[in-house]
Amino acid sequence: THTHKTTVIHPATEKIINKFTQKPCYLVEESPEIYNTVTRPYILDHLTDMQWVDNLLSGKSEADRVILRKHDPKQGYVLTADLKWDMSSTENLYCLAIVEDKELYS
Repeated sequence: THTHKTTVIHPATEKIINKFTQKPCYLVEESPEIYNTVTRPYILDHLTDMQWVDNLLSGKSEADRVILRKHDPKQGYVLTADLKWDMSSTENLYCLAIVEDKELYS
């Protein structure tokens, strides 16, 4: 038998539609040199609204979705249930891990 899962989000903005639209997957091997000369400058140049990350790390938002938290400036992290996960079935488990180290960007 085949089962299908459907998520209905209404109203859905263009940003939400893009988030849930399947995209091609790529695997890139990144050397330290490429990270320092290409990736890191790109990330730093495109940092715009990262307040959601600070809110998540501080516990101001999505506290009900936190699975595991370790507070430490260099080794701390938050493991949280991604919005794609319904928090009931492990068959469609989606998590998001964010480190507390402010020097790590990717």
